[in-house]
Amino acid sequence: MSRFITTFIAFVIFCTTAYAEKITISGPFSETGSYQKIMRIIDKGLAEKGWNFDIKITGNAMLSKQTSEQAEGPFVLAWGYEINGSKSDPFYLAPATKDNLIGTTHFGNQFLCSNGDLSLQDFTDKSKTYTIGNVVDPLHNTWLDSFQAYLGTDHKVVKYKGSSKVGNALISGEVDFILSSKGAKLQAKEQAKCFLTMGYDPVLDIPTVASLFADFDRPVFFTGQYWQAVNFDSESLERLRQDFAQVLSTSEELKTLLASRYAGEVKIPIKEQVEIIQSFDANLD
Repeated sequence: MSRFITTFIAFVIFCTTAYAEKITISGPFSETGSYQKIMRIIDKGLAEKGWNFDIKITGNAMLSKQTSEQAEGPFVLAWGYEINGSKSDPFYLAPATKDNLIGTTHFGNQFLCSNGDLSLQDFTDKSKTYTIGNVVDPLHNTWLDSFQAYLGTDHKVVKYKGSSKVGNALISGEVDFILSSKGAKLQAKEQAKCFLTMGYDPVLDIPTVASLFADFDRPVFFTGQYWQAVNFDSESLERLRQDFAQVLSTSEELKTLLASRYAGEVKIPIKEQVEIIQSFDANLD
């Protein structure tokens, strides 16, 4: 009996301390951006569950990828949907799978907007040509090209470095429409009128592409961050997935941050998250 109790106690100690070893999380994001804030909020919640992570914000996709490939022990790579621009990029990361995806932190909703003078009817009018402000990221432009091909429109796309510049271009009148993650925020400030969102749910009564264009084959489009496990055994990965998902669903700090950015909470299972990541990858050159 005493031997059984000793073994049981040892097992309990193992379960509560097995993840005390520090595990690096590397993310190729800005030190001041929202992605690193999201990482730190989730890390705080995971620490309460016994995980011991060391966050490394590199600002360098190649460095984060190489570090993950060279890791000898458990390692977490935080990545963004929008980082991969082409399969020929030296930092291109193969899509996550059901065997390594920990989970997606959030969906950065995208919006199609005007300054209020033009409407969805104008945007879809094949007889007219307008200008659309967009960021330079290939993922955004590939999606916009596919939507224009579906509508049969031929609007000119003007590319800017950064979503803030896209918003400023609309406010100043440089462009007629924008595709931007800042659309809802601009609408809330009465600086834009958005008529479509590419997320799962309406935002500020802005309808989804899926609800208005049911036969368009790419109705969902967003940016966002996901975590990918390296050198994790299946049991550790499953525990981390569960803890990760629980932090996402219970952290009020995270919910507040996402709400301030009109970002979407992740409500779909791992299988569907993997399918989305893989579908985005399928549309890269």
